[in-house]
Formats: sequence, structure tokens, C-alpha cells
Amino acid sequence: MIRVTQKFMKLLQWSRVGQPISRRGIGIGLLFCVLLALGIRGLELWMEPVISRDGLHYVELAEALQAANNNFEVLTAQEGGYAQSPLFVTILSARISGMNPHTIALVLNITLGSLFPLIIFLLLRQMRASPDAALAGAFLAALHPTLIDYSIEVQREMGYLFFSGMFFLFLFGELNGKNWKYAAGTAIFAVLAFFFRYEGWELPLFALIVYGILLFRQKSTPWQGIQRIGMFAAVGCLSTFLLLLAVQKSPVAWAENCIAKLHGQIRIKH
Repeated sequence: MIRVTQKFMKLLQWSRVGQPISRRGIGIGLLFCVLLALGIRGLELWMEPVISRDGLHYVELAEALQAANNNFEVLTAQEGGYAQSPLFVTILSARISGMNPHTIALVLNITLGSLFPLIIFLLLRQMRASPDAALAGAFLAALHPTLIDYSIEVQREMGYLFFSGMFFLFLFGELNGKNWKYAAGTAIFAVLAFFFRYEGWELPLFALIVYGILLFRQKSTPWQGIQRIGMFAAVGCLSTFLLLLAVQKSPVAWAENCIAKLHGQIRIKH
């Protein structure tokens, strides 16, 4: 850790004299950023461990799901319905090395929160930001108080932000002229984000907008546009089917939950 810090300080000295940061320097900076994010989140958890009322509810749901042999339909019958996306509670109910749901949630969120600065760096680079600016953005994500709080709480926000970030990373890759097969990654992470929070239903709209922009800017032919949309739809449907199998939730019951939840959100927004 001391050697990494020393190299990072040397990296800052290069920046001050106006020298371009080398690829190796960027790698050292990103490694330091991830370690810094991990250390701060671990320290914050040690100094001020908290769990909200919603967090307690997620832990209770995960314990009930364990008692139901991870069958979401049994849990839904016991609870009289379950209106939220099922993936977070399913992960918490997994029996991983004897960890309880609370510990699993903390390990998951701290891990995703520590890796999130890398997504910010890559997103900024996709948006044509300089390596210096992208690295600064990564450090901002590592030190941002709200992201730190999300990482040490038993909440869905950190997972939703992480998968949404990956979605936009692949989407901007398509916008920058990458292979149309990037649509597969875009679809996978859109589905994962949606399974964390139903607010993820808006992500496919961004994908359709980008595909329209690509056609408008004549960066792709109509056939390539069809390929992108077809790849996105096919991989999205397959990912949804596989996740429903993993969480042992009926597609019909899940679709009814989605429609009811989305209808409520749209009605509130209007």
C-alpha cells in the first residue's frame, strides 16, 4: 500500500508539470482509487455501522426466502404480494460461506461501490474526456459521501447504480461506433438494473434513442440498426428468462408485478 501511494504521488507530480500521464500511471492511479474507495467504505462501516428500516425489512425478507427454499412464489404468498424487483433479496438469501443476509448485503455493496469509480473512469473516456479528467471523476466517485453511504447500507441503490453504469458504458460504446454486438452487453445490464429496481424500465428508452442517433448521423445502415435492436431484444428476453429461473419466480406473476408497479409510477409522475 505504501509503494502504491508513493507511485501515485509521483503520478500527481507528473500532472503538475504538464507531462501526459502514461498508461502505466493511469493504471496505478485507478488501482489506488479502488483501494482508497474500499478503505474509506470499510472505515466508515467500522466507525458508524447503520441499518435503515428498509434494510431491516430486506434482511427479514431474505431470511423468509431462505425458509421458503428460495422460492419467490412461496414468499409472495406469505407476504401477500411482493411489488419490488426480486434480484437484491434473492442475492441476500443465498447461502454463501455461512454468511447471513446482512453480511452478504454489505460485502456486495462495498465491493460494487469500490469498483464503481472504474465505471466512471471508463464512461468519461467514452465521452472523450481526457485521462486526467476521467481519473479525477473516478476519485470523485470514490470519495462522494452519498456513494459511500449507499455502499455501507442494506439497500438496492448501489447495485442499481453499478448495473446502470455498465449499461451506459456499453451504450456509449455503440454511440462511438463500436461493434453492434455491444447491444448484447447493453441489454444484459439493462435487465440486471431493472431486476434491482423497477425504475430501470427507462433504460431501454435510452438505448432506442441511441440507435436512432446512430441512424440519423449515418453511422450505421438500416440493416445494422435492425441488428442492434434485434440483438438488444433477443439478449434482453433471454436474460430476463434466465433471471426469472434463478429467482424461481413465475413469469406471469412477475409481469403482473411489473405492470402494477410501472402503472403506479407513471400515474404518480403524471
